[in-house]
Amino acid sequence: MANSTSKLDQALQDLIEAYAALEEEIDERCGEDEEAFATSLIEALEASIDTAVEACDVDTHMVANMISALSEAMESLDPDAFDGEESDDEFSYGLGESEEEEDLEEEEEEKE
Repeated sequence: MANSTSKLDQALQDLIEAYAALEEEIDERCGEDEEAFATSLIEALEASIDTAVEACDVDTHMVANMISALSEAMESLDPDAFDGEESDDEFSYGLGESEEEEDLEEEEEEKE
């Protein structure tokens, strides 16, 4: 199980980085057009899901169950994760930031 967990850890890190890069690319292309941004993001995700489903020879129910389990795990880690509030910079995921830098940002936001 340790090997599976290690693979999953790496896969989730890769997914987070790829998703952040995708959002950044789409944001550069769409600018302030939120509808175009949302449409482009969904289309890219649909294409990626379709490619992965075919490559792994699984059905969409398996993928939906995985996403549901990820959502439940996220809610356990952070009950406010799905509360609908967005950060000041919705495209910033703190990639590469240390916890100290994140704490400083939180302190600055609280002062405002």
